[in-house]
Amino acid sequence: MNPGYWLGHGNGPFSPHLVSARLVSRQSLLVNANWIYLKTVEDEIFAGTDSAKPSKLQLQALVDVFNSLGWNPGLRTATKSLNPDAWWNAAMGQASAVMDLLDFLNRTCRTDPQIELLFTVAKDQHGAVPCKREPEDPRHRYHGARPSPYRIRCGFQGCNSSMQRSAVIQWIVSLVDDEELDGDRLVNDLRRGLELEMEDEEPENLDEEAEEDEGV
Repeated sequence: MNPGYWLGHGNGPFSPHLVSARLVSRQSLLVNANWIYLKTVEDEIFAGTDSAKPSKLQLQALVDVFNSLGWNPGLRTATKSLNPDAWWNAAMGQASAVMDLLDFLNRTCRTDPQIELLFTVAKDQHGAVPCKREPEDPRHRYHGARPSPYRIRCGFQGCNSSMQRSAVIQWIVSLVDDEELDGDRLVNDLRRGLELEMEDEEPENLDEEAEEDEGV
């Protein structure tokens, strides 16, 4: 291998792809790598359940941690250190928004009909809710499978992926985190659906009260 070729001193099919070199001390390299790692800890980038699908943010942070030590598998482009939109500048806000959404849905969707409404809202927005086992395969999509306790199941024959209640909420939040779903729209549509359900229940309650008055 001729180093000069990769530094622009040669002709060939790969000559436009130059290699740049930066000299840093071992101490500086380790200090930078440690800073990147500590940012993932501080911002709780890798927090969550071990069964959850890694988010785009988590995958990017993982690439950047390894890249800070000089290793890159080539699957993703490392974040540029001076990028103002780098995850270490924005991760705290995104992580906070995701946790706020999870907290809101856990407080709002406590019954089976409410979980079913949340799933319907997510499905209507995305067109379909991807299967956690094979999210990239359009054949793997969740459908409502059982009303009580409410459960969703992948409709692809041979796939046994299913989940209920809290797992449904966590999966939908992860889709928001991956930008597969719009979180603000999800919340607004859910609130609108809950309000409509309450309006449908009110006339029935009034009729029941009127019947009780007549009985008296």
